Amino acid sequence: MSGGWFWLSFCDTTRPAGSQFLGVCIVEGADTGDMKTDLAAAIHRAHSLGCNPGGSVKSQRIMESLEPKIHPKWRNRLLNKQECEEFNQEFKPHGVN
Repeated sequence: MSGGWFWLSFCDTTRPAGSQFLGVCIVEGADTGDMKTDLAAAIHRAHSLGCNPGGSVKSQRIMESLEPKIHPKWRNRLLNKQECEEFNQEFKPHGVN
């Protein structure tokens, strides 16, 4: 698959407050020019990689200029809350948080 990278954040709003966060994954989607299609491809990829824990998903397409700066250790797996905080610290110098 060749396309843009997406930050997918998963939560379960039926859980008690403080335990709704299920994780985040950074996966590649499609690059068709249609955001719904591109996002659907990213969600499907997360599921096929086993890093889609279910629940509701919010997404953010990652700026193309930042894609090469994302170390492979962050890609294609489910990140827990602590790992998300570490990722954010790594990307603060790039103007992202």
